[in-house]
Amino acid sequence: LNTSSRFIKSYSVVVRMYYPEMYGGFHPKNMHLLSCIGYCEGYVFAYVDVNENGARARDARRLEAIRKDRANSSPLYRFEDLEREFGLDDHFQIRYPVSEAKSKGDKYSTEEFLLKRDRNGEVQYLFECHPFVTSPSCKVMFNLSSRPEVLVDIHFGRHLMGNWSDIIKSVDTKIASWKPIRIDTVSEQ
Repeated sequence: LNTSSRFIKSYSVVVRMYYPEMYGGFHPKNMHLLSCIGYCEGYVFAYVDVNENGARARDARRLEAIRKDRANSSPLYRFEDLEREFGLDDHFQIRYPVSEAKSKGDKYSTEEFLLKRDRNGEVQYLFECHPFVTSPSCKVMFNLSSRPEVLVDIHFGRHLMGNWSDIIKSVDTKIASWKPIRIDTVSEQ
């Protein structure tokens, strides 16, 4: 991968793993679950990419856009604060009344957000879920602990949210173990 202030060439890797074992391949228990493409029992999709804008920067932009939408009090959005879950710090959802009305009450457009804050109150992880969509319906981005320039975006089923910390640690450890990862950095003069 080549990186600079502008990308010369970048390659992303998509990895399918099974939680908690974190191996690839289609798990035999899921062969009959064609409606969820095998993610119902614990598959995790991981997108691995080199990105100079880390997960926290992207999360901050996303939350700023949500804050602005919330301040506008538009009838297009309905913000609902929810009870904390999974040991996370904030939990809310955004519903879209117009979309729900057009789809005869279906809530497929609903977005759910769960936040984990660090000791300083900054957002450490931003989980985005679509609770009324077939799995994998949740995602979170983070930078690989051993290579902060590597951005990992994982997708998994909502039913695994209780294991969010283990999933992040497992994916981080597994991807970090794939050596060597070649990253060429190009300096601009």
